[in-house]
Amino acid sequence: MSNHTPGPWKSDDGFFVSAGLRGIASIGGTTYGQGIDKIRKENIANAHLIAAAPDLLEAAKSATQDLKGLYNSMDGRWGSLDVKAIFEALQTAIAKARGE
Repeated sequence: MSNHTPGPWKSDDGFFVSAGLRGIASIGGTTYGQGIDKIRKENIANAHLIAAAPDLLEAAKSATQDLKGLYNSMDGRWGSLDVKAIFEALQTAIAKARGE
């Protein structure tokens, strides 16, 4: 299943991710006490990561297609590069993004 809101997604303030006028996610919440600056920085980084999700999914799909030929025509390696492991990691990430 991959019925997510089409990209691009963006996070201007680091606390809210949107696609145009549509809200995708709000990040963080109320945090009190020590470490608030660290948590704030993590929340901003999380918002940027979430905003990049549609682009990362498309890049993973594209890379999987490119690697598929290498994976099928070789023993899973290309020189010192473990194509099989990369291919399988990309497939796992794509399935996770699709909720599979």
